Amino acid sequence: MEYNINFTYEDNKQLKEIYKELLKRNGMTMTEASQLLGLSTPQQLNNKFNNKKVSLSDLKDFLGIMGYDYEIVIKKRSGSL
Repeated sequence: MEYNINFTYEDNKQLKEIYKELLKRNGMTMTEASQLLGLSTPQQLNNKFNNKKVSLSDLKDFLGIMGYDYEIVIKKRSGSL
């Protein structure tokens, strides 16, 4: 299934909700994702999102188990000089 999403990052809570939606669309649970990532419990995956510093490397792993990758676009904020 092809699923592309564009969003402006706000916080890790938003990122976790988007991740959960991707899992749902791919018929996976947090438990299955945790197992594929080598974590012993789904709570460990939740904790990674709750941490203020989700690394880009972790995000790549989180998405990779579903066959997704990400792009980073850096753009000037509207109204900035």
